[in-house]
Amino acid sequence: MKADDDIGRLDEEIRILAARQMEDRQRLQALYTELNRLKSRGDVSPMEAQGTGRIAAATGSDTGVPGHVNPDQGSAGQGAQHGLEQFIGLKLIHLAGIVVLLIGISIGVKYAIDQDLVSPMARILLAYGAALLLFILSFRLRTDYRFFSAILFSGSMAAAYFTSYAALAYYNLVSIPVAFAIMAALTAFTIYRSIYYNRIEIAVIGLVGAYGIPFLVSNTTGRIEMFFGYVLLINAGVVFLAARKGWRAVSTLASGITWCLFTGWLVMEYNSVRHYSTAIIYGVLFYLLFLADAISPLFFSRRTISQGGRVLILLLNLLLLLSMTLVFARPEREPVAETAFVFGIVFLQAGIVFYFLKTETALFRMLVAQALCLLVLLAGLAWDGIVVTGVWILLSVVVFVIGVLIHHSWLRLFAVILIGGTLLKLVTLDAMRFTAGQRILSYIAIGSLLLLGSFYYQRFNRLHGTMNTDTGDKKTTR
Repeated sequence: MKADDDIGRLDEEIRILAARQMEDRQRLQALYTELNRLKSRGDVSPMEAQGTGRIAAATGSDTGVPGHVNPDQGSAGQGAQHGLEQFIGLKLIHLAGIVVLLIGISIGVKYAIDQDLVSPMARILLAYGAALLLFILSFRLRTDYRFFSAILFSGSMAAAYFTSYAALAYYNLVSIPVAFAIMAALTAFTIYRSIYYNRIEIAVIGLVGAYGIPFLVSNTTGRIEMFFGYVLLINAGVVFLAARKGWRAVSTLASGITWCLFTGWLVMEYNSVRHYSTAIIYGVLFYLLFLADAISPLFFSRRTISQGGRVLILLLNLLLLLSMTLVFARPEREPVAETAFVFGIVFLQAGIVFYFLKTETALFRMLVAQALCLLVLLAGLAWDGIVVTGVWILLSVVVFVIGVLIHHSWLRLFAVILIGGTLLKLVTLDAMRFTAGQRILSYIAIGSLLLLGSFYYQRFNRLHGTMNTDTGDKKTTR
């Protein structure tokens, strides 16, 4: 009887333990499902993700559930195929699908316009209805299919942006204040939901993607003020999101699209009589907005400006020069005033960085170098012949002496490169135009400067040893 009692007791304990194990496995499965969902949102740190991987490895599964075997883990090749399939099925198809859908809606609206199938009010209401339907679907799927919901939401906002713009620009169904109030509200709501989803795809499709939609439906050149106002409003949302979330790629893409649209319009459609004020106002606004985007890390994250931000500042200065040249272009003259103005802007920027952003040494040097390049260009545009050669020689001497006095090797290097460029100009362009006396004077001056520079480097190397950039001098400053 005792043996039977022991068997019954052990059987009962085994049954209880088996039930507990099943509950633990189910609980562990639920926990890892929730963890994977959070990871897909980007809310898990790299350290936590590594911990998850170690637990999954210890339990012998991808899900972290003991006893579970993933059929796609048979080989490295199968794993790679599985990763590619995951990328296509979970990301690429979603993005392509919503872009194609938006294009289809746009072409459908254009067809309705061309064929005059429905009234203008009906077209706007149908387009708003499509945007609302996408938003409702995104809201219903936000919990279980978060990424898919984010893509649907971005599509709904892009459609709503376009519809609001079309109601104003194409049909005059709403006034300018009402249309821009609607688009401002859409921008604020898109920013809010982008932060909620924490997905960069929303910004790319919902905001940046809204730029090109009007081109699929109608020509915007007749209402260019409205179109650039529309673009400026979207850019404001893009820049805020990029600064708030650190999405540099989004603001860079927005900047590229915007300046392509703006300079393309200046080249193809700009009329100095009708568009003069529009070109100046929006050119300055775009410049200031993206300049603020480039320096935004100083205010949002208390960091230094990134290398990409520094390059963007230099590029914006060049785009400003290009835009001003196109706006004020005159066939009979060179863009001297425009170049001088941009030189002043860059020089001012360098001064601001020097006095107020003392840690931004790299940006300061880049701005000074750009200012010197603009000064060289300005001399070439303002004068001709021997005067240009003389100004360039004088500028190289001044820059080299300053580099020696304040111990900046990069300034000395710029001076050497400039004197080399001057010599190249003399040999290739000026040899046939200069008189014999001008050529003799130029060659003697350049040759003497090169010998003096060589003597300086030989003397410095003898006194201080091998030169290193900004470290071989007795004193190192900015």
